[in-house]
Amino acid sequence: MFLTDIKDPAKVIARPGGYFLAPEGAERVGDVSNIVFSNGWIKRENGEVFIYYGSSDTRMHVAVSTIDRLLDYVPHTPEYGLRSGANIRQRVQLIKNDLKFIGHNELCLFKFQIRREYNSALAGFF
Repeated sequence: MFLTDIKDPAKVIARPGGYFLAPEGAERVGDVSNIVFSNGWIKRENGEVFIYYGSSDTRMHVAVSTIDRLLDYVPHTPEYGLRSGANIRQRVQLIKNDLKFIGHNELCLFKFQIRREYNSALAGFF
């Protein structure tokens, strides 16, 4: 998924890294395992967006979002860093930015949990 200029659709404004949809649970099992793909999107009058997708060449699903959420997600999700270390630094910065809204005590607790769970990979970034 990416965002283009409304007046010049050939001009890409944002390319978020990572995946937008990923299979979970039973969606992982089927003729072609561990894959999801979009079949179409429908925007409703109230701003909701129905995202129809298939999983593992076996099932159809629908995810629901809003125009506002999608327009927030795309420009605020950084592009791929092209290296694992760069991607980790990007994600850690996203987490730090989000935690500014939570407060200092929760941030300290979060740092402790991350260090404990991912000590070797993330300890140097906090």
